[in-house]
Amino acid sequence: MKNTRSAKTLGARLKAHYESVGVSQQELAERFNTKQSWISRIYNGEFTGRSAIARRLCENANISFFEESPTKINEEEKIYKIAAQLARLRNEDLEAVANVLGLLKKLN
Repeated sequence: MKNTRSAKTLGARLKAHYESVGVSQQELAERFNTKQSWISRIYNGEFTGRSAIARRLCENANISFFEESPTKINEEEKIYKIAAQLARLRNEDLEAVANVLGLLKKLN
């Protein structure tokens, strides 16, 4: 599973979770008795299905460890990519996106 789409998606989900609750890579490394560089590798999808640390990170975050269907993983991957792009936008650009979405909603 190393460097697969599923591993990259799972790593992105873990990163989003732990960053949203304000836990740094170094803090995770200390908590799980590993190196910060290993946490970084997990966040980047550079691990296998046998990774005990990745599994423990998932359990701690209440995230499934490679047990979801490929279709659901692909849908979530798209959502995370969109979220990552939106996070890079300025407030004015976010407002423009919101306006466009509102107009599209009215068309349906």
